[in-house]
Amino acid sequence: MNEQFDHLLKILSGYSLKEDGPLWEAFRNLRNARNSFVHEGTARVGRAPVSIDQARQLLGKSMEIIAAIRKRLPEDLQWKTYEHRIKLEAKFRLIREKPAE
Repeated sequence: MNEQFDHLLKILSGYSLKEDGPLWEAFRNLRNARNSFVHEGTARVGRAPVSIDQARQLLGKSMEIIAAIRKRLPEDLQWKTYEHRIKLEAKFRLIREKPAE
């Protein structure tokens, strides 16, 4: 299935994930983790269960894979991307003022 995805991607976009070794490895690891979770109930990469940190890294890599594919599509087929920026500000006093006498 990995090979079929890569061949289809190459046909549709002219790009192969195999051209980027770390992304190709991440794709394979994501697929293996997904399949082992669905069929065995535990997400695994190789024989080891996926840790919380590994899961975060895999999710980050999935976003990189999507971005790599998007940028190689013709401009009219590229979907819009949005950046969400949040500014959080809090103000509080560290020292209590003395009451007026």
